[in-house]
Amino acid sequence: MIRTDDKGVAYAPFGRLATPIKYYVRSRMKFKAVLKTESKDAESVASALDIDNVKLEKLRVETKSERDKILTRIEADSINTLINTLDDIIRCQIVAEKIIT
Repeated sequence: MIRTDDKGVAYAPFGRLATPIKYYVRSRMKFKAVLKTESKDAESVASALDIDNVKLEKLRVETKSERDKILTRIEADSINTLINTLDDIIRCQIVAEKIIT
């Protein structure tokens, strides 16, 4: 029977001795969200949010306009980062919408 400890080391018993076997689990989960909103001046609002567009290893944000809609795609390595980024984008979009229209 193979058992593991809290550091990810597996021990496979051979007779009375336990031999440590190191293994690593590397999984990358990505969390994605798409925010689609309507605007009277979608192009100007999307342009105002353009500064928030980033392409990092752990976070990607892309905002663009499509006719009368603003489309923001967010991809993050953690759900907390995704939620916080989405919250920031929504707040910035609200402010930009109020100023521009």
